[in-house]
Amino acid sequence: MEILERIPWAAKNSIFAKLGEIAEVANLSKLQRRKYDHDLKVYRDSVNILKYAQEEGFSMGEEKGRSEAMLETARNAKALNLPIETIVQLTGLTPEEIENL
Repeated sequence: MEILERIPWAAKNSIFAKLGEIAEVANLSKLQRRKYDHDLKVYRDSVNILKYAQEEGFSMGEEKGRSEAMLETARNAKALNLPIETIVQLTGLTPEEIENL
């Protein structure tokens, strides 16, 4: 109880709100608890799928941007009549890819 007296009023409210949520879940019937657990799992799965999709989309876009930048560098180097071997070293593209630009 001594600890509760030292906690600021706003923190006490959030602590009691959280305790209230826990008590509500603890008082659910077995059927309600199964439904609650299922809904919670669906929610968490959805959040994780969305997060993964956003991360993958970003990394795929980032990779695509790098690839386009290498192609643009190769086009510019080819326009300057740099040797194919030099362009390969600059971009990491194959000689065939550079020839097809």
